[in-house]
Amino acid sequence: MKSLFTVKRFMSWILLVGFSHFPALILAQENSAKDLSQFVEIEGYKYHVKVGGQEHIEKGIPVVVLESGFGSPLMTWDTIFNDIAKIAPVMAYERSGVGQSEWNQMEYSPLNVVELLRKILIKLELPPPYVLAGHSWGGVLIRTYAGHFPNEVKALAYIDPTDFTNTDFYGYTTALELGVDSLTLKKYMDESFDFMLKSIPDNLAGYKAEMKFIVNTFTSNFEDEDLGSLPKIPIVVFV
Repeated sequence: MKSLFTVKRFMSWILLVGFSHFPALILAQENSAKDLSQFVEIEGYKYHVKVGGQEHIEKGIPVVVLESGFGSPLMTWDTIFNDIAKIAPVMAYERSGVGQSEWNQMEYSPLNVVELLRKILIKLELPPPYVLAGHSWGGVLIRTYAGHFPNEVKALAYIDPTDFTNTDFYGYTTALELGVDSLTLKKYMDESFDFMLKSIPDNLAGYKAEMKFIVNTFTSNFEDEDLGSLPKIPIVVFV
């Protein structure tokens, strides 16, 4: 009984984290940008981006690319963006279907996301190699970028990253070890995630696609072929 209570508390926390994004997401869509953000068009779809510190590029300083956490809008980086721009070129953006970026109907996967990011960087004429900084789910994405485009990455900075190397994604195995019945746990988690997915507005298509992908992988880790081989580059982790 105690172990099931622990799982319920944990699932309630996941739901709370998911719903906490909604006010910021809606605000990002309703309010016009009050900064130097712009839109770039890739294959007929427009993506919301912000670029700063371009004057540092000619000094040979690598571009810092900011990859947000699950469903997070551009404003996520407001508190640090300008400070980074003082010392390095920096780019932040909203993934397809998030914030003010248009949904491009893509099949969601980390690799498809980073391939789009790569096209955006090329369109903005921001040269590699990059210092990739990823928060939470963004950690999975920057790791995928480094694994598939190793020659374009100078270093990785993880900020409270999703633990993509953990085979006990979301504590599923731990809950079973605590004595929770597997069928009961699976039913509870499926119902909880289904409730969350149904609560996401249709206009937040990218957010919903991202959530569906994460839900479908919550009982397993990511395979090496998905992430690619990690190049020998500097890595820093902030937790």
